[in-house]
Amino acid sequence: MAKKRTIAALDVGSHEITLKIAQLERTGLPLELETVRQTLAIGTDTYRTGEISDETVRELVAVIERMAGKIREYKVTQVFAVATSAIREARNRQVVLDQIDRIFRHPIQVLSNAQERYFHSLATIAHWPPFTDQIKEGTLVLDLGSGSIQVTVFDKGAFLFSQNMRLGALRIRELLSDLERRTADFGRLMEDYISTDLENYRALEPKGTTYKNLVVLGADTSFMKLLAGLAPDQPASLSANQIEAIYRKLLITTPAELSMNYDIPGENASLLLPAAILIQKFIDFTGVKTISMPVASLSDGLLVEMVRLHGHIELSHDPDDDILHAARQMVRRYQSNKRHVQQVEQAAARIFDATRRLHRLGARQRLLLQLASLLHDTGKFINMNHHKIRSYHIILSTEIIGLSDEEQRQVAWVARFYSGTVGYHEPGFEELVPKAQLEVLKLAAILRLADSLDASHRQAVTIEDISMDDDNLFLHISSPEDLTLVQWSFEHKSPLFRTVFGVTPRIKVRRK
Repeated sequence: MAKKRTIAALDVGSHEITLKIAQLERTGLPLELETVRQTLAIGTDTYRTGEISDETVRELVAVIERMAGKIREYKVTQVFAVATSAIREARNRQVVLDQIDRIFRHPIQVLSNAQERYFHSLATIAHWPPFTDQIKEGTLVLDLGSGSIQVTVFDKGAFLFSQNMRLGALRIRELLSDLERRTADFGRLMEDYISTDLENYRALEPKGTTYKNLVVLGADTSFMKLLAGLAPDQPASLSANQIEAIYRKLLITTPAELSMNYDIPGENASLLLPAAILIQKFIDFTGVKTISMPVASLSDGLLVEMVRLHGHIELSHDPDDDILHAARQMVRRYQSNKRHVQQVEQAAARIFDATRRLHRLGARQRLLLQLASLLHDTGKFINMNHHKIRSYHIILSTEIIGLSDEEQRQVAWVARFYSGTVGYHEPGFEELVPKAQLEVLKLAAILRLADSLDASHRQAVTIEDISMDDDNLFLHISSPEDLTLVQWSFEHKSPLFRTVFGVTPRIKVRRK
């Protein structure tokens, strides 16, 4: 029997470094072999001074060196290593990563916030079975990070909205630490600070959602469960009354007392009050009576992603659907012509699938094409003139959970190049790596064809078939309407396809 592969996930977090080692199974989730954690508040430096101190860097390198030894001990064949906001926001991040690189032979990917939250979602879907049923009703997911929180809303089984706020417990503690000595009621001070940002959230969140569920993620939830007398390493549901009791207890208990009475590490104990305030605020906001607290960490999500890539698991809820739903919410927000962009999306996907031997791109690039198709007209909300430039900026300025920074830039450039002159030498485009530039050109060439087929914005053209020979791509279409405008648009938008692929696109009309 073949020996099972061993994989590992390393999360260099703002407050803790976590290594999870697991064994790939034939199907399903991996078997966890060992978890190693080391508290190191990197974020204390970043959030207070903007960079990581030399002393903290030395400690970080030493921790990762020990974890590298554990990886060698288990003969791990694949490592997914990431860093989050404390390194992402540090001015000296390149220096820090270079020092780690000298002793750790696996590349560390610095995640965008959108990627980080995506992996949390993967972990939740995989490790919290009730989630798929919960989101059939109004569900708010509160993801408590050390540097920020992410608030995501689901309803009717679909993603509705997500907003990031820099209200992570460690960031709040560090920002307000100088004021602690000046007030007799530090808890009230934190509550007032948090309330200000939450007022802004209320102005943005989707209206008309009736909340039935509140799901809270984050390392601090394990200590909340402990304070409620529950097993910290097991998923749990707490009542609103239990959360309020924990909150009241934290208001009158010092971090030192928490450490002494509950064996909570001092660094964690000082973060529980801001975390409890946040949870209490969202209980008040949603009005729910029960709060779900799964065991679903970033490192869990990394392992789930590795298993997905090996094809060993199929999730009950596809997180890629959430990415498309996010784009459709943007279509609604920026009042794009919904029927037009959906028609273009479907046509672009159809052309992409029929031309795989030309472009040789994968499922991920197909998703990016769908996103650009949906979002290419959002800029018209700001100005009808040069709207593709406005669309580009809207896409870049909107956090799309699940996309890396480079993928988001690619989507923006595909939308920008869907018509007009292609600016090969524009500074932002030249900043993409050559592979990403080529992918943008291929996807933009396909999007141009798809958009030209709905030049009238009346969804009057049907693609009946797509065929190819060595020199030509034939789009066999039918329509009950005159196609003069479509043919004119196609002639103007097809040259990029011929330039990129060396194949001439042609329309063949089947009259209805």
